[in-house]
Amino acid sequence: QRSNAGKSEWQNILIEAAEKKLKIITPDQLKIAKICVESLMSTDESRIIIEGKRKVQVKLSWTDKGTALPLVGYVDFETKCWGSDFVVDLKSTKSADPNDFYRDIFKYGYDLQNGTYLAGYHKTQFRFPGFIFLAVETTEPYCVSVNYCESKFNDIAKDEFYGCLKAFRYCIDNQLFDKGYSFRLMNTSEYFAVRYPGWHKPTF
Repeated sequence: QRSNAGKSEWQNILIEAAEKKLKIITPDQLKIAKICVESLMSTDESRIIIEGKRKVQVKLSWTDKGTALPLVGYVDFETKCWGSDFVVDLKSTKSADPNDFYRDIFKYGYDLQNGTYLAGYHKTQFRFPGFIFLAVETTEPYCVSVNYCESKFNDIAKDEFYGCLKAFRYCIDNQLFDKGYSFRLMNTSEYFAVRYPGWHKPTF
């Protein structure tokens, strides 16, 4: 148990971190981060991506003309590898297995990040880079996977992004923030339809 002096010192550290907008991490978190870096650099494909890094924390800021919504995005980093330009989103995850990570993309809405960033590059720089999700596991065996987003995926992700902007604009204009899940029906149906996902394989 900490002494009163120790508790006071810890509170001062928290206050200083908040003022400087710093995040405090534990020794265990630092250890895991170092292992993740080692895994990324010891995997040929991910090492090539990282060594080709050009810019980090790239800020994209623009206003969507269709909805008049101000938008800001921060890309993890840009890279040049395999003869092409890529936007890379680095993800830490329990499983970097492509089959598991593919599901996580939709579970956590990572596809919207794809759509946001690629739309941002188009609108702010008139550039059309490729997109990679670089996934690294935070538990043993700390494996890495490079997940390249194909053109069709990018197009659908951008459509999803613009659809969300329109829905948000509609919500703002009509003060529908208390609507709940039924808002997603957009007055086109009385219920949500349950369907088998595209990745489902019949048991028999």
